Amino acid sequence: MRPAITLALNWPASFGRLVVIPALPTFYQIYHEIMLEIGIGDRMIDLVQEGVDCVVRVGELSDSTLVAHPLPPLRQVTCGSTDYVARYCLPSKLEQLEGQRCVDYLSATTGKLQHLEFCVHGQVLLRTLPASLAVNNGESYVAACEANFGLVQVPYYHVARQLEHGSLIEVLPQHRPPDLPITILYPHHRRLTPRLRVFIDWLDAQCRNPNI
Repeated sequence: MRPAITLALNWPASFGRLVVIPALPTFYQIYHEIMLEIGIGDRMIDLVQEGVDCVVRVGELSDSTLVAHPLPPLRQVTCGSTDYVARYCLPSKLEQLEGQRCVDYLSATTGKLQHLEFCVHGQVLLRTLPASLAVNNGESYVAACEANFGLVQVPYYHVARQLEHGSLIEVLPQHRPPDLPITILYPHHRRLTPRLRVFIDWLDAQCRNPNI
């Protein structure tokens, strides 16, 4: 028998697969009466027309009329594949990025090219490297890195397994990119229902996990 309370959600594929879904049993230990209907995507959608209670979006947001509830930001890393590093060498300082390559990332929400960012003494420095491949999806971005196309900058959760197993190597850990914003969005005219409130609180706690 289906639970009586339904909550329709939408979030990016990699965030759902690697962060939310594995942790959902802890949600259902408390809120077993809530039925979650999950959609996958990065694009902005019409929540009212599509019957969605809220969306989770990673990265900077374009202008929106939705209520934005920020979650704890995601730490990011710069990494490359072991074969790539063996060919291009492992840079130990920013000046050694010359001669390196990257995978370009196009934001699915804004359509803009995301430059590489490095934190140096409290400032964010932008770097542009040559690339032969551009993608607009996190899964493809990491796959291109694993296929030796160049350096990428991604949330840690996205490459934690590969870094642990050694197929990817973190680059310039002393100059990690700034944390990545993550936001829950829901319509202005909908009050924050109890079922949405408990889900937001639960997801907020998951994003504070030091392993993410």
